[in-house]
Amino acid sequence: MALPQGKKLQDAAFTAAGRVLPPSPYAADALAFVKGVAGGQNIQNAALSVVGKRALGSIRSQAARVNSTLRRFG
Repeated sequence: MALPQGKKLQDAAFTAAGRVLPPSPYAADALAFVKGVAGGQNIQNAALSVVGKRALGSIRSQAARVNSTLRRFG
């Protein structure tokens, strides 16, 4: 019974931290990293996961801008 209670406490702590941290993509990345490590994820994998998601978001954003530019010429 202690494990589910501990998990609820951990989730509540992360929720509170998310409210306290400034609204920033970096704060969200840091929180995602800590959640991954706290959830048992390997530190290197948690870091790569966060970095990978940020890189993928950047690529998608740039692709959307290029796509809209190309549509104007199409």
